[in-house]
Amino acid sequence: MSMLHWPKKDRLEWVRWELQRARMGATGQSPLVETPNDLEIWQARERDGKSWRDIGDEFFPRLKVEARRSEARRAYERVQNYMKGDPKGHYRERELRELIEEKFGVTAQEFRAFILKGRLPRRK
Repeated sequence: MSMLHWPKKDRLEWVRWELQRARMGATGQSPLVETPNDLEIWQARERDGKSWRDIGDEFFPRLKVEARRSEARRAYERVQNYMKGDPKGHYRERELRELIEEKFGVTAQEFRAFILKGRLPRRK
């Protein structure tokens, strides 16, 4: 049975707990612990009732307006998919990150910057 069948109060508590685990540096059971922003975005939408625009502005201020909303929706959907019992997107994301690091020798963020800007960020 998926978590989406749980009462809303229980889902909110579960996300709060996972977010607390993420902030404490926990690893293990849920891949969502690796992406606390996704959990915070889900909370902002479900608990606080914020609009996609407000969430996008808060979490992705450097992106263009439409990209902000899209990123917010994607983060929300990753949590929803996990709750449905369909976490493939998360596991696929982890596989792709590892593949990029193995094949290109850069992090996924550096690879994304290269795709978007045509250059790698300077290393410190």
